[in-house]
Amino acid sequence: FFIDPELIVTRRATPPISKPRAARASPSRARSARAGAHRETGEPRAFRGKHLKPREGRAAPPSPPQMMLCIIAAAALAARGAGEIVIEDFAGPVDAFFLDDGTAAGLPSSGNSALEKVDDGLRLNYDVARNGPFGAALMGKIWDGYRDLSNASSIRLTYRVEAASSLPGHATLGVVLLDGRACGLAPHCSAGIGLALTDYLASGNVVLDKLGGWRTLEIDLCGEANPYAPFFGLDREGRSLDPATVQGWRLGIVVDSLAGMGNPATGSIVFGELAAVGAGPAKPPPCAPPPRAGARELVDVRVNKASAMKVFELGLRHCAEHCANDGACAYFSTDPRRNPPVGAYPSCYLFAELHADDVTFAAPGAPDGVRTWWYEDAREALCDACACDAATRRADCTRADLATAPRPSAGFDPLSIDLSGNERLVVLGALSDFPSLERVTLPHALTLSSSAATACS
Repeated sequence: FFIDPELIVTRRATPPISKPRAARASPSRARSARAGAHRETGEPRAFRGKHLKPREGRAAPPSPPQMMLCIIAAAALAARGAGEIVIEDFAGPVDAFFLDDGTAAGLPSSGNSALEKVDDGLRLNYDVARNGPFGAALMGKIWDGYRDLSNASSIRLTYRVEAASSLPGHATLGVVLLDGRACGLAPHCSAGIGLALTDYLASGNVVLDKLGGWRTLEIDLCGEANPYAPFFGLDREGRSLDPATVQGWRLGIVVDSLAGMGNPATGSIVFGELAAVGAGPAKPPPCAPPPRAGARELVDVRVNKASAMKVFELGLRHCAEHCANDGACAYFSTDPRRNPPVGAYPSCYLFAELHADDVTFAAPGAPDGVRTWWYEDAREALCDACACDAATRRADCTRADLATAPRPSAGFDPLSIDLSGNERLVVLGALSDFPSLERVTLPHALTLSSSAATACS
């Protein structure tokens, strides 16, 4: 759904337009009643043919159909926020949008995706495989001039997953804003899929595994050259998103590297409305840091990314959220480094457990920016996992089969904890959770982080 400037091989004057698939036979769908996207055609059935005649000398009163339409319009306006700007209502024909499989930038085709008009929006039937440095199907629109979104505070997208991804956990939805400030409205700026514009992308928010009704994705309107920002700028010069000079947008489906080369994800998603909303003005960078509720950092710990059970490329901001939503996740790591020619992008990695050869340590304050956390809710309470003796204040965890260090149990302050025999426990965070601890017996495979070693000294 984005085009990294370091991967562009060729530039085309016009985008490849996918022909829509033939509409499949299906029962008629009820129109969406969500605010700002409700569209009515024709007269309301109850008032059809019942128009009132005006009396002489008086202005004609509005007919019932007109009154009904006025009420609908007033309700729609009231539902919209004062600063709301509809960027796209997806009401236009299919050929009003571009659809690209990566070939616009000279990359291998990711597959045969298609757009299809439906009653309440625009459907993207995606067929995406990673056949090169990245695999994505992206659609969007470029304008000849700027759209000023500076009086809004966030971007809102309404969407509906009609067919879940055929590769569960590997296909995600992303949103891209295209900033035209650096291009300066030159004729080539609005050509094709916007290769001359600066991409600011929000990714890793939505995994396309769950069917259901209309959903809303809202993203803070702040972008900078920081992979933890709501909108991550791919500009190597470090420029920030200017909400007053937005010249286009893209939506897209990307398949992660764990899906394997050439392994396609198929499914369908319907887009309802893309809008800039909220009371502005938009907050200038630096953007607010991502929330990491329930996570504790393992300082200077590095883990083997090849052992990850899931990866969210360009999804650093939502890494803690993804771990919290995955019942098997015990650790997560973020790597902000970027090397597009080999398909390496700032990414979030989830781990159910770690093995001894997965763990290394970096020098304190290493400049690579890699960080590792454990998820607090994945830690069992000490006395739930182990045998606690209140008289001796000793916790025996020798048969607990722990994958993460236990957390304190209310009302029990141990003097001694025996962790031997827990070969899946290979990283131990700070022991300061147990202020009275005098002795700890460690598993054979366990490695102490620098913070844990300090606590033990």
